[in-house]
Amino acid sequence: MSHDDDRVARIERQLAAAQAITHIGSWEWDVRTNAVEWSDELYRIYGIEPRSRPITYEFFLSRVHPDDRENTARKVREAIERGGRFVYLERIVRPDGSVRVLDTIGEVVRDDEGNARSLLGTCRDVTEERARDEGMARTRRLHEAEHRVLELIATSAPLSRTLDCIVLSIEDLAPPTIASILLLDPDGVHVRHGSAPHLPTAYTRAIDGAPIGPRAGSCGTAAYEKRQVIVENIETDPLWVDYRDLARAHGLRACWSTPIYDADGRVLGTFALYYREPRRPGAEEREIIERATRMAGIAIMRVQLEEQLRALTARTEEVREEERTGIAREIHDELGQALTAFKMDLSWLGRRISGESSAPGTTLLEKLASMSNMVDDVIERVRRISAELRPGVLDDLGLLAAIEWEAQRFEERSGATCVVTSNVGDRQFGRDVSTAVFRIVQEALTNVARHARATHVTIRLDTAADERALRLEVRDDGVGISDDAARNPRALGLLGMRERARRFGGTVTSRRVPDGGTVVTVEVPLEAGRRVGV
Repeated sequence: MSHDDDRVARIERQLAAAQAITHIGSWEWDVRTNAVEWSDELYRIYGIEPRSRPITYEFFLSRVHPDDRENTARKVREAIERGGRFVYLERIVRPDGSVRVLDTIGEVVRDDEGNARSLLGTCRDVTEERARDEGMARTRRLHEAEHRVLELIATSAPLSRTLDCIVLSIEDLAPPTIASILLLDPDGVHVRHGSAPHLPTAYTRAIDGAPIGPRAGSCGTAAYEKRQVIVENIETDPLWVDYRDLARAHGLRACWSTPIYDADGRVLGTFALYYREPRRPGAEEREIIERATRMAGIAIMRVQLEEQLRALTARTEEVREEERTGIAREIHDELGQALTAFKMDLSWLGRRISGESSAPGTTLLEKLASMSNMVDDVIERVRRISAELRPGVLDDLGLLAAIEWEAQRFEERSGATCVVTSNVGDRQFGRDVSTAVFRIVQEALTNVARHARATHVTIRLDTAADERALRLEVRDDGVGISDDAARNPRALGLLGMRERARRFGGTVTSRRVPDGGTVVTVEVPLEAGRRVGV
């Protein structure tokens, strides 16, 4: 091999290495002979073993993605007619079915008569680069959509408007999807329309109020089984037996549904993506679904928390009014009558002392004794009314004594036995912590009396081994609370107990026990009470 030949071979090796590193392949097409030459790297870009087959323009065009083929052929024709340089993007399909994106740059070479003799150029594989750019753009748009949703949540916009924003944003990010949000009805067994601006109205009306279940389409099944349900083909999936005709009538062929959860893992509704052809989700769709369900959960929880707050406020006012009404009635009916009789006796006494006639057979001492008894009765009634507002034993003797007093009152009212055990002795706790725990005991016993049909209740009050927390347990042998009832955000009694404990960083749990009955457990950090000066 001559020195020149060696130099040419070295340059060719360097060129091949450069093409492999940069994922750029070169080509040349002889228009007159239809012969096409590809570099080894271009063969590899097309997923073909280098030099394994001859290349023609027709073969090249057959590997172009069907959706891009017409545009590519037109670009080539225009280049031959116009001459000069040309640039275009195209997608190709490899033999294994994978799709690559190529950035093609070429130039027309003409003969002495000005006719196109050949076309030559390069193809650069920009698949990963384009995917990265598209991914960054999609992420940016997702962030913008999330920001819009958070603004709506922060300003307490109507839930329907917030859910519409989520749905429309997702449809814009992932065409040709049709997005939908269903809300779980308060009864826990039906779904209600939340947002689906681009689903057919007749379809939306038909599924509004539909029951959830193990074969209730994608959404009803997802809500029932509390898991994501991916239906690639509605026509063949058994979950859609009862809804297949409805979906077919509106051209829906695939549906992927994901439960929307609250912070405690309770299902709030479902987020679904529909398609008009059979389809499975890819990584991009799964990311979009995850973020959309998270945003929908935040929006729904915010509205529910606001509803709970309004309901709790209304209940608080109702209880206050009931207490005020009760106090006013007792003062008017009982204290008022007693004081009126007392006043009449005083008038009688005045007349007797002044020498006026008195009722036959009634002596001054007898009347004084009657008045004394009446005063004792009034004093007892005042004490009882005062204890109803706030038991003095709580302030004078402490939390344990107050709980024992309340347990005795519960026994008198309900007929059930109530046993109190504790390791706190005569230890005193902060006023606010003692009040909160005592009111929780009252509410728990009220729930037992109303719902449990219990015959025996035990109350256990303990401090932790390190004395940094106070633990209360109220256990009954009644019918037991259901899991749904224990987590029901509309259970204002439980909500009130949780809010009382939460003020001090504590927790309240309520659960059914295996052998029957319900146990309410309260834990309150004692340092919380000391920290707020109580």
